[in-house]
Amino acid sequence: MLFPTPVSQSDSESHWRLCFKLYCLLDTDSISVDSIEYLFLFEQCHEMVVGGQLPACDDDLQTLAALRLQAVIGDFSTHSPCPPLDELVPGHMMEARLLLPPGTPPAPLTAPQPPVQGCPSPQRFHSALLGGALWSHTAAHKHKVEQDLRLRSRLKEEAAAVMSTIVERWKGLAGYSSRDSMAAYLAIARQWSGFGCTLYEVDYYIGSTGSFSQRLWLGVAAKSVSLYKQGEVEALESFPYGQICSYGVSDSNTFRITAGDRDLLFETTKLTEIMQQMNAYFSASRRQHGRSDDMLSITEGAVMDVGFHHFTSTPGPTLLTLPSHTV
Repeated sequence: MLFPTPVSQSDSESHWRLCFKLYCLLDTDSISVDSIEYLFLFEQCHEMVVGGQLPACDDDLQTLAALRLQAVIGDFSTHSPCPPLDELVPGHMMEARLLLPPGTPPAPLTAPQPPVQGCPSPQRFHSALLGGALWSHTAAHKHKVEQDLRLRSRLKEEAAAVMSTIVERWKGLAGYSSRDSMAAYLAIARQWSGFGCTLYEVDYYIGSTGSFSQRLWLGVAAKSVSLYKQGEVEALESFPYGQICSYGVSDSNTFRITAGDRDLLFETTKLTEIMQQMNAYFSASRRQHGRSDDMLSITEGAVMDVGFHHFTSTPGPTLLTLPSHTV
Protein backbone atom coordinates (compact mmCIF):
# COMPACT_ATOMS: atom_id res chain seq x y z
CA MET A 1 0.00 0.00 0.00
CA LEU A 2 1.17 3.51 -0.74
CA PHE A 3 0.69 6.35 1.72
CA PRO A 4 1.68 10.03 1.41
CA THR A 5 4.22 11.19 3.97
CA PRO A 6 3.98 14.62 5.61
CA VAL A 7 6.36 17.15 4.09
CA SER A 8 7.28 20.67 5.03
CA GLN A 9 5.47 23.56 3.41
CA SER A 10 8.66 24.61 1.63
CA ASP A 11 9.00 21.20 -0.01
CA SER A 12 7.04 21.24 -3.24
CA GLU A 13 7.67 17.58 -4.09
CA SER A 14 5.28 14.93 -2.86
CA HIS A 15 6.75 11.93 -1.05
CA TRP A 16 5.25 8.48 -0.71
CA ARG A 17 6.12 5.50 1.44
CA LEU A 18 5.42 1.84 0.70
CA CYS A 19 3.90 0.01 3.67
CA PHE A 20 3.33 -3.70 4.16
CA LYS A 21 0.71 -5.18 6.48
CA LEU A 22 0.13 -8.60 7.97
CA TYR A 23 -3.51 -9.59 7.58
CA CYS A 24 -3.26 -13.14 8.93
CA LEU A 25 -1.87 -13.50 12.43
CA LEU A 26 -2.11 -17.20 13.24
CA ASP A 27 -0.40 -17.06 16.64
CA THR A 28 0.57 -13.65 18.03
CA ASP A 29 2.27 -15.24 21.05
CA SER A 30 4.81 -17.21 19.03
CA ILE A 31 6.17 -14.27 16.99
CA SER A 32 9.86 -13.77 17.76
CA VAL A 33 10.74 -10.33 19.14
CA ASP A 34 13.69 -10.22 16.73
CA SER A 35 11.58 -10.83 13.62
CA ILE A 36 10.19 -8.36 11.15
CA GLU A 37 6.72 -9.76 11.91
CA TYR A 38 7.04 -8.47 15.48
CA LEU A 39 7.70 -4.97 14.19
CA PHE A 40 4.71 -5.26 11.86
CA LEU A 41 2.56 -6.41 14.77
CA PHE A 42 3.64 -3.38 16.81
CA GLU A 43 2.96 -0.94 13.99
CA GLN A 44 -0.44 -2.43 13.14
CA CYS A 45 -1.43 -2.46 16.80
CA HIS A 46 -0.55 1.23 17.04
CA GLU A 47 -2.56 1.91 13.89
CA MET A 48 -5.58 0.31 15.58
CA VAL A 49 -5.02 2.40 18.72
CA VAL A 50 -4.85 5.70 16.83
CA GLY A 51 -7.82 4.67 14.71
CA GLY A 52 -9.91 4.07 17.83
CA GLN A 53 -10.32 0.35 17.13
CA LEU A 54 -8.63 -0.93 20.28
CA PRO A 55 -10.85 -0.27 23.32
CA ALA A 56 -8.85 1.20 26.20
CA CYS A 57 -9.30 3.75 28.98
CA ASP A 58 -7.65 7.18 28.89
CA ASP A 59 -4.95 6.11 31.34
CA ASP A 60 -3.94 3.16 29.17
CA LEU A 61 -4.02 5.30 26.02
CA GLN A 62 -1.64 7.82 27.57
CA THR A 63 0.69 5.04 28.70
CA LEU A 64 0.61 3.52 25.21
CA ALA A 65 1.49 6.91 23.73
CA ALA A 66 4.49 7.25 26.07
CA LEU A 67 5.67 3.73 25.22
CA ARG A 68 5.28 4.52 21.53
CA LEU A 69 7.55 7.56 21.88
CA GLN A 70 10.12 5.55 23.82
CA ALA A 71 10.08 2.74 21.27
CA VAL A 72 10.38 5.00 18.22
CA ILE A 73 12.46 7.95 19.51
CA GLY A 74 14.20 6.68 22.62
CA ASP A 75 14.85 8.60 25.85
CA PHE A 76 13.20 11.99 26.20
CA SER A 77 15.21 15.04 25.24
CA THR A 78 14.25 18.66 24.77
CA HIS A 79 15.68 18.33 21.27
CA SER A 80 13.68 15.20 20.43
CA PRO A 81 11.11 15.67 17.66
CA CYS A 82 7.67 14.95 19.06
CA PRO A 83 4.87 13.87 16.71
CA PRO A 84 1.46 15.57 16.87
CA LEU A 85 -1.05 14.27 19.38
CA ASP A 86 -3.32 12.73 16.73
CA GLU A 87 -0.47 10.34 15.84
CA LEU A 88 -0.35 9.08 19.43
CA VAL A 89 -3.94 8.83 20.69
CA PRO A 90 -7.33 8.35 18.99
CA GLY A 91 -9.38 11.41 18.14
CA HIS A 92 -12.39 10.24 20.17
CA MET A 93 -10.31 10.62 23.34
CA MET A 94 -10.21 14.39 22.93
CA GLU A 95 -13.84 14.53 21.86
CA ALA A 96 -14.88 12.72 25.04
CA ARG A 97 -13.02 15.29 27.13
CA LEU A 98 -14.94 18.10 25.49
CA LEU A 99 -18.36 16.64 26.19
CA LEU A 100 -20.37 18.84 28.51
CA PRO A 101 -23.81 18.39 30.06
CA PRO A 102 -26.33 19.56 27.50
CA GLY A 103 -27.20 23.20 28.09
CA THR A 104 -30.43 24.93 27.37
CA PRO A 105 -30.30 26.15 23.77
CA PRO A 106 -31.67 29.57 22.93
CA ALA A 107 -35.31 29.62 22.03
CA PRO A 108 -35.78 29.29 18.28
CA LEU A 109 -36.89 32.35 16.43
CA THR A 110 -40.37 31.94 15.00
CA ALA A 111 -41.60 34.20 12.25
CA PRO A 112 -45.25 35.24 12.05
CA GLN A 113 -47.25 32.69 10.08
CA PRO A 114 -49.14 34.10 7.09
CA PRO A 115 -52.86 33.47 6.78
CA VAL A 116 -53.96 30.36 4.97
CA GLN A 117 -55.54 32.40 2.18
CA GLY A 118 -53.19 34.86 0.50
CA CYS A 119 -49.90 36.34 1.63
CA PRO A 120 -49.56 39.67 3.37
CA SER A 121 -47.58 42.36 1.63
CA PRO A 122 -44.21 43.41 3.05
CA GLN A 123 -45.65 46.80 3.97
CA ARG A 124 -47.86 45.16 6.61
CA PHE A 125 -44.77 44.18 8.74
CA HIS A 126 -43.68 46.88 11.13
CA SER A 127 -40.15 48.16 10.56
CA ALA A 128 -39.29 47.55 14.23
CA LEU A 129 -40.23 43.88 13.84
CA LEU A 130 -37.98 43.50 10.82
CA GLY A 131 -35.16 45.26 12.62
CA GLY A 132 -35.58 43.01 15.66
CA ALA A 133 -35.49 39.86 13.56
CA LEU A 134 -32.32 41.04 11.84
CA TRP A 135 -30.68 41.85 15.19
CA SER A 136 -31.69 38.44 16.59
CA HIS A 137 -30.16 36.66 13.58
CA THR A 138 -26.92 38.62 13.99
CA ALA A 139 -26.84 37.90 17.72
CA ALA A 140 -27.37 34.17 17.12
CA HIS A 141 -24.54 34.11 14.58
CA LYS A 142 -22.26 35.98 17.00
CA HIS A 143 -23.16 33.52 19.76
CA LYS A 144 -22.25 30.56 17.52
CA VAL A 145 -18.90 32.12 16.61
CA GLU A 146 -18.12 32.71 20.28
CA GLN A 147 -19.05 29.10 21.08
CA ASP A 148 -16.72 27.83 18.35
CA LEU A 149 -13.88 29.97 19.69
CA ARG A 150 -14.43 28.71 23.23
CA LEU A 151 -14.52 25.12 21.95
CA ARG A 152 -11.26 25.55 20.07
CA SER A 153 -9.66 27.14 23.11
CA ARG A 154 -10.76 24.24 25.32
CA LEU A 155 -9.55 21.75 22.74
CA LYS A 156 -6.09 23.33 22.78
CA GLU A 157 -6.05 23.31 26.59
CA GLU A 158 -7.09 19.67 26.77
CA ALA A 159 -4.59 18.66 24.08
CA ALA A 160 -1.80 20.46 25.94
CA ALA A 161 -2.78 18.77 29.21
CA VAL A 162 -2.85 15.30 27.59
CA MET A 163 0.47 15.90 25.84
CA SER A 164 2.03 17.08 29.09
CA THR A 165 0.92 13.87 30.84
CA ILE A 166 2.27 11.75 27.98
CA VAL A 167 5.64 13.53 28.06
CA GLU A 168 5.93 13.06 31.84
CA ARG A 169 5.30 9.34 31.44
CA TRP A 170 7.78 9.27 28.57
CA LYS A 171 10.44 10.79 30.84
CA GLY A 172 9.78 8.01 33.35
CA LEU A 173 10.65 5.39 30.72
CA ALA A 174 14.27 6.53 30.41
CA GLY A 175 16.54 3.56 29.90
CA TYR A 176 13.88 1.34 28.31
CA SER A 177 15.09 -0.18 25.07
CA SER A 178 12.99 -0.08 21.93
CA ARG A 179 12.31 -3.82 22.25
CA ASP A 180 11.24 -3.50 25.90
CA SER A 181 8.96 -0.56 25.05
CA MET A 182 7.31 -2.48 22.22
CA ALA A 183 6.83 -5.50 24.47
CA ALA A 184 5.20 -3.35 27.16
CA TYR A 185 3.00 -1.68 24.52
CA LEU A 186 1.80 -5.01 23.16
CA ALA A 187 1.29 -6.40 26.68
CA ILE A 188 -1.31 -3.69 27.33
CA ALA A 189 -2.95 -4.28 23.95
CA ARG A 190 -3.13 -8.05 24.55
CA GLN A 191 -5.52 -7.44 27.45
CA TRP A 192 -8.25 -7.01 24.83
CA SER A 193 -9.76 -10.38 23.93
CA GLY A 194 -9.88 -9.41 20.25
CA PHE A 195 -6.14 -8.73 19.99
CA GLY A 196 -4.75 -10.02 16.70
CA CYS A 197 -7.99 -9.80 14.72
CA THR A 198 -8.66 -7.52 11.79
CA LEU A 199 -11.68 -5.27 12.22
CA TYR A 200 -13.98 -4.39 9.35
CA GLU A 201 -16.75 -1.83 9.63
CA VAL A 202 -20.00 -3.47 8.53
CA ASP A 203 -23.73 -2.89 8.58
CA TYR A 204 -25.18 -5.96 10.26
CA TYR A 205 -28.70 -6.83 9.13
CA ILE A 206 -30.84 -8.02 12.02
CA GLY A 207 -33.58 -10.45 11.02
CA SER A 208 -34.03 -12.56 7.93
CA THR A 209 -35.81 -9.75 6.08
CA GLY A 210 -32.83 -7.41 6.44
CA SER A 211 -35.14 -4.53 7.32
CA PHE A 212 -32.97 -3.21 10.17
CA SER A 213 -29.20 -2.80 10.32
CA GLN A 214 -26.67 -1.86 12.97
CA ARG A 215 -23.19 -0.46 12.39
CA LEU A 216 -20.72 -2.88 13.96
CA TRP A 217 -17.19 -4.16 13.64
CA LEU A 218 -16.63 -7.62 12.18
CA GLY A 219 -13.49 -9.07 13.72
CA VAL A 220 -11.82 -11.80 11.68
CA ALA A 221 -9.28 -13.72 13.74
CA ALA A 222 -7.35 -16.99 13.50
CA LYS A 223 -9.90 -19.08 15.40
CA SER A 224 -13.21 -17.25 15.12
CA VAL A 225 -15.28 -14.43 13.67
CA SER A 226 -16.72 -11.97 16.17
CA LEU A 227 -19.08 -9.01 16.22
CA TYR A 228 -18.14 -5.96 18.26
CA LYS A 229 -20.07 -2.83 19.04
CA GLN A 230 -17.74 0.02 18.23
CA GLY A 231 -15.86 1.01 21.36
CA GLU A 232 -16.99 -2.00 23.42
CA VAL A 233 -14.45 -4.36 24.98
CA GLU A 234 -16.44 -7.58 24.88
CA ALA A 235 -17.76 -9.14 21.69
CA LEU A 236 -21.51 -9.19 21.14
CA GLU A 237 -21.22 -12.61 19.53
CA SER A 238 -18.40 -14.91 18.52
CA PHE A 239 -18.49 -17.80 16.03
CA PRO A 240 -15.61 -20.30 16.07
CA TYR A 241 -14.77 -21.61 12.63
CA GLY A 242 -15.96 -25.05 13.67
CA GLN A 243 -19.51 -23.65 13.92
CA ILE A 244 -19.45 -21.94 10.52
CA CYS A 245 -21.15 -24.01 7.81
CA SER A 246 -20.60 -21.66 4.87
CA TYR A 247 -19.59 -18.14 3.97
CA GLY A 248 -19.40 -16.05 0.85
CA VAL A 249 -20.55 -13.05 -1.16
CA SER A 250 -24.24 -12.95 -1.95
CA ASP A 251 -24.29 -9.77 -4.05
CA SER A 252 -22.17 -6.74 -4.92
CA ASN A 253 -21.79 -5.52 -1.33
CA THR A 254 -23.25 -8.20 0.96
CA PHE A 255 -21.33 -10.89 2.81
CA ARG A 256 -23.14 -13.88 4.32
CA ILE A 257 -22.02 -16.24 7.06
CA THR A 258 -24.06 -19.30 8.00
CA ALA A 259 -23.39 -20.58 11.51
CA GLY A 260 -25.63 -23.43 12.59
CA ASP A 261 -29.21 -22.41 11.83
CA ARG A 262 -28.37 -18.70 11.60
CA ASP A 263 -27.70 -16.60 8.53
CA LEU A 264 -25.65 -13.46 9.21
CA LEU A 265 -25.78 -10.73 6.58
CA PHE A 266 -23.27 -7.87 6.42
CA GLU A 267 -23.06 -4.95 4.06
CA THR A 268 -19.47 -3.86 3.52
CA THR A 269 -17.03 -2.56 0.94
CA LYS A 270 -14.34 -5.02 2.09
CA LEU A 271 -15.76 -8.17 0.53
CA THR A 272 -12.53 -9.33 -1.07
CA GLU A 273 -10.41 -8.74 2.03
CA ILE A 274 -12.84 -10.60 4.32
CA MET A 275 -13.19 -13.52 1.90
CA GLN A 276 -9.47 -13.96 1.38
CA GLN A 277 -8.68 -13.67 5.07
CA MET A 278 -11.29 -16.24 6.09
CA ASN A 279 -10.01 -18.56 3.37
CA ALA A 280 -6.50 -18.33 4.75
CA TYR A 281 -7.57 -18.89 8.35
CA PHE A 282 -9.78 -21.86 7.43
CA SER A 283 -6.96 -23.42 5.45
CA ALA A 284 -4.47 -22.97 8.29
CA SER A 285 -6.94 -24.29 10.87
CA ARG A 286 -7.63 -27.45 8.88
CA ARG A 287 -3.93 -28.08 8.34
CA GLN A 288 -3.26 -27.71 12.07
CA HIS A 289 -5.99 -30.21 12.93
CA GLY A 290 -4.93 -32.64 10.18
CA ARG A 291 -8.35 -32.58 8.56
CA SER A 292 -7.02 -33.42 5.13
CA ASP A 293 -10.11 -35.45 4.20
CA ASP A 294 -12.48 -32.50 4.31
CA MET A 295 -13.57 -31.10 1.02
CA LEU A 296 -14.38 -27.54 0.13
CA SER A 297 -17.04 -27.25 -2.57
CA ILE A 298 -17.90 -23.97 -4.26
CA THR A 299 -21.32 -23.17 -5.64
CA GLU A 300 -21.81 -20.18 -7.85
CA GLY A 301 -23.70 -17.14 -6.55
CA ALA A 302 -26.75 -15.81 -8.30
CA VAL A 303 -25.58 -12.24 -8.72
CA MET A 304 -21.80 -12.22 -8.89
CA ASP A 305 -19.35 -14.77 -10.19
CA VAL A 306 -18.37 -15.72 -6.66
CA GLY A 307 -19.40 -18.62 -4.53
CA PHE A 308 -20.14 -19.83 -1.06
CA HIS A 309 -17.81 -22.17 0.73
CA HIS A 310 -19.67 -25.24 2.02
CA PHE A 311 -17.93 -27.83 4.19
CA THR A 312 -18.74 -31.52 3.92
CA SER A 313 -17.13 -34.76 5.04
CA THR A 314 -16.68 -36.16 1.52
CA PRO A 315 -13.03 -36.98 0.76
CA GLY A 316 -11.44 -34.52 -1.61
CA PRO A 317 -8.78 -31.83 -2.04
CA THR A 318 -7.87 -29.56 0.86
CA LEU A 319 -6.86 -26.52 -1.18
CA LEU A 320 -9.09 -23.50 -0.58
CA THR A 321 -9.52 -21.80 -3.92
CA LEU A 322 -10.01 -18.03 -3.82
CA PRO A 323 -13.02 -16.76 -5.76
CA SER A 324 -12.53 -14.44 -8.69
CA HIS A 325 -12.70 -10.85 -7.45
CA THR A 326 -11.80 -7.71 -9.31
CA VAL A 327 -9.17 -5.97 -7.18
